[in-house]
Amino acid sequence: MGTRLYLYSRPGATNPAAARFAEYAGTAMARDALALAGYVSPDIMRVPLAEVRAAVETTGLASGEQTQMALQISQRFGQWDRLSTTFRGDANSAVAGPEMTRLVAYLQTLPEGSEVAVIGFASGGEGFDVALATSRAQADAIAQELAAQVRAAGLRTNIGFAGYGNLVPLACDSDHGADQLNSRVEIWVRDPN
Repeated sequence: MGTRLYLYSRPGATNPAAARFAEYAGTAMARDALALAGYVSPDIMRVPLAEVRAAVETTGLASGEQTQMALQISQRFGQWDRLSTTFRGDANSAVAGPEMTRLVAYLQTLPEGSEVAVIGFASGGEGFDVALATSRAQADAIAQELAAQVRAAGLRTNIGFAGYGNLVPLACDSDHGADQLNSRVEIWVRDPN
């Protein structure tokens, strides 16, 4: 779900219908209803990176550095999978949210020796160099917090990070909405060989 759902009631107020609705909102049945309505499930799904590789290989890039980075993505991560968990906005607010909690729980289900890559992308509105620095900083912040939470959970998972600027955009950088789509941190995983 792209928007968090907040359910409030007055302290001491005991409305049975509101209590039942709040209880229902956290169930698998509610998640299924949201999926049927077209919302993205909060459950973590794993998708092969083949479509990312194809997108990178067919993208016209402006500079030699961008071309080299695109090839690096394609070669380094060709056998990896992308998780549906995507962090958007300020990294500081993302690390404390429910997405991080669900991600750590999901990582506990992976085989021992799995690798995790925290991959940042940014809007290209400020130019490639700024987008590259921004994407790396966002990915680094998320990776550090994820590593701390993974260690606290007793996992031995190899976590790395990288930022690729405005490569692999989800939308044309034409407005603020597109900027928000393109500025993201994704989680990519690979099972042990």
